[in-house]
Amino acid sequence: LREVFVEYNQRGAKAEHLKHAMTTSVGAAAAWAGLDIQLTPIASQGFVDAINDFDRVRVATLRVSRPNIDWNDNFNHLAEVGQESDAGAIEITVTANRGGSLSKRHGVVDYIRNMFSNEHPSILGARVVGSREGEGAETSISLEHHVEHQRVRVTSDENGHVVETEIWEKLLEFS
Repeated sequence: LREVFVEYNQRGAKAEHLKHAMTTSVGAAAAWAGLDIQLTPIASQGFVDAINDFDRVRVATLRVSRPNIDWNDNFNHLAEVGQESDAGAIEITVTANRGGSLSKRHGVVDYIRNMFSNEHPSILGARVVGSREGEGAETSISLEHHVEHQRVRVTSDENGHVVETEIWEKLLEFS
């Protein structure tokens, strides 16, 4: 299983609760001892577009989950540091020189864009601070506010429960 869809409602279980429940229940089996499940968000296209809109990038932060065996060569440096450190996650923050800008074609900003093009991105979080052409103030964008989502309306039965067949149809449309 490589994908999890999380239904959000105000009183329901959140992604962190589901992650904990999955890790605890599956990790209880001896064969899976030490299992660490990470639920990495899928960025909306708006996140990458917002990065591309920056004329100047002053700060970029990237947090990735523990390296998986299917990482490609673009992320070997991060994977090596994480593996040598026995890390569960890696966070890197890069800051431009005074008055300068980080490269958008190389380094951490390029890593951020490339990681989202992977079938199973390992990004736990990302934040980019910069300014757009003609704007004096800096803007900060965060993956946290650009997660792919969909709002659906479903009908309820006479007991107030969602009609199960309808919610499955909506889920299949989203995936």
